[in-house]
Amino acid sequence: MQTLKDDIRQRIIATARAEFIAHGVRCTSIRTVARKSGVAVGNLYNYFKSKDELFCEVLRPLTKALNKHILSHNDEKFLSIDVFNMRQHQIDYIFDLLAIIKDFRPELRLLLFNSEGTSLHGYKDNPLAELI
Repeated sequence: MQTLKDDIRQRIIATARAEFIAHGVRCTSIRTVARKSGVAVGNLYNYFKSKDELFCEVLRPLTKALNKHILSHNDEKFLSIDVFNMRQHQIDYIFDLLAIIKDFRPELRLLLFNSEGTSLHGYKDNPLAELI
């Protein structure tokens, strides 16, 4: 039975995530990710053009959640002058950020402290740059 391409792609992403978290971006090799994913190196490059593209894909759920959180600060509820409800909005905003930290702690550490040499390096200085 032939493995579906989406299954292979997800297996590569899961393996790369584990390798990036365990060894960092610099010390993770595409060969190791391919071997542990059960695919040939050449086949891995059919799914991802580079290690940087694979790294960005691994961190996409995190960057998507962070960008959504940052942009949510401009939601209508935050633009209100209703000072009596503003405190609850601030509390909700903080709890949303804490949920992101809880859900993506290893990925957040990778993004903020171990992304040297990737296109995501400097994300903390300009998080929404990929949206411009």
